[in-house]
Amino acid sequence: VYGLSLNILDIDPTYSLGEMARKKREIIDRLTREALINRNKSLSLPIVPQKIAVISSPSAAGYEDFVDHINNNPYGYSLFHDLFPALMQGEKAETSIISALDRIQKKCAYFDLAVIIRGGGSQVDLSCFDGYNLARRIAEFPIPVITGIGHERDDTVIDIVAHTKCKTPTAVAEFIISGIRGFEERLIQLESALVTSTERMIKDKRHILAVQSSALSYQSQSLLKNAKESLSRLSLSMGYTPIKRVDSHLHRLKENLSNLRFKTCRRLDLDKTRLFSISRDLTSNIMRVMKEEYTRIEGFKRSLRYLDPVNILERGYSITSVNGKIIREIEGINRGDVIQTRIRRGLIKSTVDSLKEVSNGKKEREDNLQSSHNGAGVDT
Repeated sequence: VYGLSLNILDIDPTYSLGEMARKKREIIDRLTREALINRNKSLSLPIVPQKIAVISSPSAAGYEDFVDHINNNPYGYSLFHDLFPALMQGEKAETSIISALDRIQKKCAYFDLAVIIRGGGSQVDLSCFDGYNLARRIAEFPIPVITGIGHERDDTVIDIVAHTKCKTPTAVAEFIISGIRGFEERLIQLESALVTSTERMIKDKRHILAVQSSALSYQSQSLLKNAKESLSRLSLSMGYTPIKRVDSHLHRLKENLSNLRFKTCRRLDLDKTRLFSISRDLTSNIMRVMKEEYTRIEGFKRSLRYLDPVNILERGYSITSVNGKIIREIEGINRGDVIQTRIRRGLIKSTVDSLKEVSNGKKEREDNLQSSHNGAGVDT
């Protein structure tokens, strides 16, 4: 009326943010009551994740940072990542992200992880990550979900239900790469421990062999020394002629000692070969026994299938019962009883008009009962 106009310089979001916080708290309480908060966290992370499904906007700076960090990691790891585009803010963002999760689940056996990333934003921009439907979908997702929304203050609801929450897309990439690096370092440690243990074992065996060799050499030298002394005494007592014979015996003793060492080493090599052969034969016998047991079990399966009542009916036999009990003899069956006959693909209901007993194909007794036939029903 008076021609006044207003220029809006700022809006106080206190009221709207307070309402959002209340709804967020209600959703978290509901997920807690439904035991969904820790469901995705209970999944085991792959030891070496190599195939990653990424949910993000193709034009988001956070997505580019994630891809650059994954592709150019300092360790040269080669990781496969596939983008499933989705809106990352606005009213349709929640539906778009759920749709991307549905597409990933169709290929769930191919992927190790699912990652949801974006490049940050205000608290209002991130409100799409506080919806109940999206949080429940992530909680029930069959593979671990990692989030990197790009904010450092309050957690969104999907951060709470996800397996792992990282601050930024780059932090998600670092988390994945550090996990692989940790596994590689454990392998290197195991390799080093194996080498050290093997070297220690070889050193111990060499020491034992050296001790045994030294003992053998000492005993041999002692025997030779004793023999020389005995021969010297004999030569002095027998004169010059026996000296040549003594030298001959001494030479023969040296040859026998050399042959003894050679045969000892050869025997050790033969024992090693025999142990290797026994180990190989034992492995072969175990595999053969397992194969025989597998064949025997398969035979049992075929026998069970052959004795299955359904297969017996397929061969033209039938099963007759009265009041739910299978009939084997005519005793207890009276005129007017309703009996059921099960055949291959049907069930026949009949009323008893007459009874006939056959014994060993020789003696027969037939009771003809005069009554009207009430009809037979077929239920297939």
